[in-house]
Order: sequence, then structure tokens, then C-alpha cells
Amino acid sequence: VREGGSTGGREYGSTGGSTGGREYGREGGREGVREGGSTGGREGGSTGGITGGRDQFQGGMTNAVTSFSGRAPAAYHSDHSNPSQPKIRTLKEELNRVLRSRVLNPKWISAMQRHGYKGAFEMAASVDYLFAYDATTNLIADYQYQQVSDALVFAADNQQFMRDNNPAALEEMAERLLEACQRGMWQEPGEHQQSLQDLLLDLDQQKETAS
Repeated sequence: VREGGSTGGREYGSTGGSTGGREYGREGGREGVREGGSTGGREGGSTGGITGGRDQFQGGMTNAVTSFSGRAPAAYHSDHSNPSQPKIRTLKEELNRVLRSRVLNPKWISAMQRHGYKGAFEMAASVDYLFAYDATTNLIADYQYQQVSDALVFAADNQQFMRDNNPAALEEMAERLLEACQRGMWQEPGEHQQSLQDLLLDLDQQKETAS
């Protein structure tokens, strides 16, 4: 997914099945995903969350079950950030929660801006993880892609922050979101697709001028 070379569907599922094989024994892993009716992921920390890269295995396993069994499993996320009150949510509910509380939260965006280069990197990484989840689970809606684009890429103050502190991260986010359009994951991007293309052209021209 990260290298942009996979086409989705069964290819993602095959990767997830191979990972499952390593986790549970190769044959046992494949049998497990064929028979699986649900998948689960666990969050033990309180900062990274589902977009912090700690639970990427779940998306691959969800797609593997779909590919090998022919039906999409119920996907759940276990939140143990507060050990005394663990919470179980569907993966869709968890993705929606994290988008609201983290990626689209003005307080989180401001906190990332205070961290300069590293904060810009974290924003790009969050977009990358969301793309990976959608590529393997189809759980990110068009309106959510639009919200993320508007908040992190096209909001004037944040785009300027990215240009000043980590233009490579801005370019990476724009490329990921444009790829979501081109793959049909963001099905109706409207003017956003052209805006992303224009932004990438502008960033390329700035790099050429600087060199």
C-alpha cells in the first residue's frame, strides 16, 4: 500500500494472509482467515491511536478474510488506553472517532504545528494510515476524505505551516489523497482532485526554482 504498487482487493488480502500465516503458522493462518467471521485490533497506548501506526495489521487481516472467505468480516477495535475501562468499538466507529478527535481536531492540529518538522510529518503519517485502512477495509467515506483535505492540505494556515516546515510531508499528503481519487477510493472528489493536482504542480515548480 505504502509504495503505491498494489492494486487492492485480493492482492492486499494475500499480503494479510501471509502476515497471518507468520503470526499463527502459515497453514493455520490461511485456514483462520477463511473461516474468520470477525477481526479485532487492540490499542494499548493513549497517544498514537489507530492512526499512529500501531495497528496496521488489522486492515490487512480484514481484507484477507474477505479475499479468502468471500465475505467481509465484522471488524472491531479494542481500546485499552484506560485499562480500568476498556472499550470495544466497531472499526468504523473507531476510525470515525479518531478522525473527529485527532486528525480533524483543531487542538491536535495546533499541537502538531508547535512541533514544526516533526508535527508536519505526523500529519502526513496520519493521512497515510487512513489511506491504508481504506485500501484494506473500504471504511473511509468521501466526505471524510474531503474533511481531511480541507483541514490539513487546503486550510491556508496549515498549508503555509507545511510549506515552511516540511514541504515534503505536504507533497506526500497531496499525493496520497490524489491516489485515493485515482484508485476510486475517494469516489466523487469533485474539484478537490484538480486542486490536488494543481498543488503538486506548484510544489514541483518550487523545488525546481530552489534547485
